[in-house]
Amino acid sequence: MKSWKIPTHEQINHAVSLLNDIQSYRYFFDRLDNPEWISHLKNKGYFQNPPKPIQNSENGTIQFPPWPESHYLARMAKEKPEEVLKIILDIPETENYQIIENFIEAALNMPTDLSIKLLQRIKKVFQLPYEIFLPDKLGSLIVHLSHGGYSKESLELCKEILKLVPSSINEEIPKPKTRFNLYFFEVFLKNYFPKVLKAVKVPAFILICDLLEEAIYLSENMRKPNDHSYTWYPAIEDLPLDYHRDDIKCILVQTVRDAAIQLINEDIKYFQEIIDLFENRSWWVLKRIILYLIRIYPNINQDLVVKYMVDKNLFDNPNIYHEYILLLRENFIILTQEKQQIIIDWIEKGPDLDEYKRRFEEWHGRSPNKEEFEHYRKNWQRDRLSWLEESLPKELAKYFEKLIEKLGKPDDPTIPSYAIATWEGPTSPKSIEELKRLSIEELVQFLKTWQPSKDFTAPSPEGLGRIITNLVAENPESFAKYANRFTGLDATYVRSLLSGFIEAIKKLKTIELESILDLCEWVVKQPRDISILKNSNFDGSDPNWGWARKTIADLFIHGFKLTEGSFDILHQKRIWFILEILSKDPDPTPEYENKYGGKNMDPATMSINTTRGFAMHAVMKYALWVKKNLEKLSKHNDDFIFNLDLIPEVKKILGEHLDIKKDPSLTIRAVYGWYFSQLVLFDRNWTIQNVNIIFPQDEEYINYWFAAWNSFVVFNSPHSKTFSILREQYLLAIERLAMSPENWDAINNPFERLAEHLMLIYGRGQIEIDDPLLKKFWNSSPISIRSHALRFIGSSLRSSKETIPIKTIFRLKKIWEDRLRAAKSSPNQEESKEELEAFGWWFTSGKFNDAWAYKQLFQVLQTSGTIGDDARVLEKIYIKVDIFPKVSIKILDTMIRRTKEYWKFTIWNEQTKEIIKKVLQSSDIKAKNLAENLIHYMGSIGFLEFRDLLR
Repeated sequence: MKSWKIPTHEQINHAVSLLNDIQSYRYFFDRLDNPEWISHLKNKGYFQNPPKPIQNSENGTIQFPPWPESHYLARMAKEKPEEVLKIILDIPETENYQIIENFIEAALNMPTDLSIKLLQRIKKVFQLPYEIFLPDKLGSLIVHLSHGGYSKESLELCKEILKLVPSSINEEIPKPKTRFNLYFFEVFLKNYFPKVLKAVKVPAFILICDLLEEAIYLSENMRKPNDHSYTWYPAIEDLPLDYHRDDIKCILVQTVRDAAIQLINEDIKYFQEIIDLFENRSWWVLKRIILYLIRIYPNINQDLVVKYMVDKNLFDNPNIYHEYILLLRENFIILTQEKQQIIIDWIEKGPDLDEYKRRFEEWHGRSPNKEEFEHYRKNWQRDRLSWLEESLPKELAKYFEKLIEKLGKPDDPTIPSYAIATWEGPTSPKSIEELKRLSIEELVQFLKTWQPSKDFTAPSPEGLGRIITNLVAENPESFAKYANRFTGLDATYVRSLLSGFIEAIKKLKTIELESILDLCEWVVKQPRDISILKNSNFDGSDPNWGWARKTIADLFIHGFKLTEGSFDILHQKRIWFILEILSKDPDPTPEYENKYGGKNMDPATMSINTTRGFAMHAVMKYALWVKKNLEKLSKHNDDFIFNLDLIPEVKKILGEHLDIKKDPSLTIRAVYGWYFSQLVLFDRNWTIQNVNIIFPQDEEYINYWFAAWNSFVVFNSPHSKTFSILREQYLLAIERLAMSPENWDAINNPFERLAEHLMLIYGRGQIEIDDPLLKKFWNSSPISIRSHALRFIGSSLRSSKETIPIKTIFRLKKIWEDRLRAAKSSPNQEESKEELEAFGWWFTSGKFNDAWAYKQLFQVLQTSGTIGDDARVLEKIYIKVDIFPKVSIKILDTMIRRTKEYWKFTIWNEQTKEIIKKVLQSSDIKAKNLAENLIHYMGSIGFLEFRDLLR
């Protein structure tokens, strides 16, 4: 083991005295390779102030300054891993991903039993609000852990890196997205996943298969087993270089394929396990991978090869032809004569002529004649015989040659056609202009009789439905009058028709509702599950009535808006009959919530993506619609008071869905929180009576509380009428800050929204500074939430164009001064610094008198040494430096001398020079002296160009 020289106190003190110079600081830590300095530098205050990311909101950029101190620790982890581990765990939380990268480097230099202790710090990288680019480092760490015996932890880290997210509900074509950069995703799967697989085996393989299934599920029109994979991954053996390389599904198919090969090559015992795993999953692409694997490993289980070759469903399925044909062509010879004859008989029997007839009539408007039937049959036989060209019996070989002479050579079925890649989505058999020429009766008849083909690129019900939506939106009056004539049609067309009415209402068009309600009543009376009525859903049609039901709820929500085109109150009873049925729809089921809820989707988001959830939104909108109409009718009755007793149907539904035994859904509970302020508006007494049911406080029902509370705090602004009812819940929310599910994004963060609520409640005078709520919040909330509260006030003031009332300004000054006093007396000055930095936004808001604002800013800098929004702070100082030269230069001097984040000088450089120039031009002698001293200091730390200001 290498012996390291222990530094003396004189050496340490001398070195540290030189580190105020930025260049010396960087040089020292970059060159230092002696681990014996670690503890001494720690005692001198180093390893405690990681630089934060630098955001430029104007041009949307962000910088991540390097930290020489963390680079040094990463290098020294090889020599003194336990000491480095302890120091890293003591470093304050950071969003600077370059520093987290150093933590990963340190973990890689440690034994895995120590590396694992850094995992929680490293996982913070997944919570950062911007893309990260650490595929190599994170990949190496996962491999390090997996080969060190930490399989479970390495797979958990894999899941974080590879996590998929659904597309926005506003995107027309759903498509899964990677959590981070797609390049990151690919690099990890290509370079590191194989090493994880080598260590972890089958559990890692199952993880990547699950991910492929999730990617397929999140894509447009992907319903088992029809994944349409032959269009986006035509050949399992490989893709051309320029083909769908940015499609997550393609990347994952390739990974699953290669992972299966890796395991089988390692030990053939995995072959059957992989086949069984795929057999239990019904997507066609997995069936294609099976065919590929048994083709390249035909000798492992020849019975399996035979089984798949003589499967008539595979023979007839164009979605898996490429892999099936290759298997058949290469292994037909191993079949017994009896098995070979089975396949030959299928070819000699010929195609399904009924299907051909339907497609021909669809395109030509007549039935095919005898010659056309025969031409199609011979083409079909020629193509199938080409699959066995090298293995045909003599008689069939002669027949095949005759067909070629007459019809020409077929395309090679083993060469995928990539032209299909230009397909851009579902298409319609008729254009909108063609449909316009049809009467309502003719259109309904066409929709009843038209049948889609099995060709994925051919026109589909979904494509036709989109044209119907546009057609109805253009001329809603005609379709509204005869909407009930669309009863009996496929769910896809009914949903599309209703979507057209929604688009019309959005354009403030008035529609006649009677016939539409006839159609809606018919829909909700249909058996919801219609899968038994359909042979398959390969054509992209709706699998059940769920989507149409949700569209009805959406139609009602738009119709309840009190604008031109809104629904007439005369239809109230009929609307409620339909809405009540929708409110009892089974979607979401408990199984659905368990699979797609939790960290995947919060309950509020799920409520707008499920039928019963969306119906409950419609119930709330219905209640408001009725209330507004009753108030309009009673505008001359001063005694009129609205409450839920006037809409007993709503009161009944609200009570039923609050009963966990009747509706255990967290999704539905979120709706109550979402509309809590509206419930208070409807019936304050009912809401008070049910507040502890909506927000159940028992630990047993904590998830219901979070579902309701998080929705309330995110989607409602605080109001005096709601606060008086929810005061106890606010207190409980503060206590539960550290317990909330981590499934809300940074835009709708309930923790931060709670802080915002409390600041608004205080600012409006509903609570005082010594209120137990605020005391509890300041004393027990994480520093990030406390600092957000103060930052929220500052940013709100800065964005406000209105004059802030004097009373409000007084209250805000009071709360700031209170927080400043608390920070000065805090035993944890480092933590308080983050809270005090928020004053930067207060200062730049311009809403406070200058004397108070400059005084507070100077005190903050004296206390913490740093200020948030520092670039704008310097801009603000520069604007008024002529008026306040002395305090301006004192503030600038303190900012520069107190900071340890020397990289900031590159940002402050020009502003600093301009401020100093103006101070030197002022008549304030003391201010000028301070400016000259600052110039000399800047020169002493390496910024010699500042000396030019003295000339």
